[in-house]
Amino acid sequence: MAKILRFPDQVSAKYDFKRAKRGRKRKKVDLEDYGQLNLFSGKKGQVFRLPSRFSPFEEALLLDESHDERAKDAYLKAISEGEILPKHLIVSPNP
Repeated sequence: MAKILRFPDQVSAKYDFKRAKRGRKRKKVDLEDYGQLNLFSGKKGQVFRLPSRFSPFEEALLLDESHDERAKDAYLKAISEGEILPKHLIVSPNP
């Protein structure tokens, strides 16, 4: 037959309810001193135009192929920068 073991009726003190400990107040660390940028500093960022690997004509051609309305302005910009366009793509500045 199996032996039945009786557990003590007393609950050990380590499982009793006890008040939660309050943490120590930590010093505020300025993360900018460690190189972390503050996302909410209020400083406005700058937008830089990255150099394109395409010529102004190629950019206009890509816009034209995607049926973008900015293609006409891009072609005119390419002409003003000295690009030579094929005759079938030359646009008139005054429609």
